[in-house]
Amino acid sequence: MAAKQVGGEVFAVIDRVPKIKDEPGSKEMFSLNDAIEFTNVSFKYPTAPKEQRNLFDKVSFTINAGESTAIVGPSGFGKSTIVQMIERFYQPVKNRDNGRLG
Repeated sequence: MAAKQVGGEVFAVIDRVPKIKDEPGSKEMFSLNDAIEFTNVSFKYPTAPKEQRNLFDKVSFTINAGESTAIVGPSGFGKSTIVQMIERFYQPVKNRDNGRLG
C-alpha cells in the first residue's frame, strides 16, 4: 500500500502545472552557445510584505557561453537568488520598465 501511495505522489509531481509562466518570446530551451541575459530585472521575495522594497532593482548583465562569471557581495544581497532565478525557482517582479529575464 505504501508503494501505491508513493507512486501517486510521484505522478502528482510529474503532472503538476508550474506556477511560473513563460513570458512571451521566452526560449523553450537554450544551448551552450547562447547567453544568459538579465535586462532591468527587479526582484522581491514572494513572501515579503508589500511595503518592503525589492531585493534588487533594474539589474542588467549578460553571461556569454564559455565565460566564467562571479557574482559577489555581502550576505543577503541576492547572489543565490540570481542563480535561483536562472533555474526558474523565482520569477522577477514586473516593473514599469518591462524588466525581463532573457
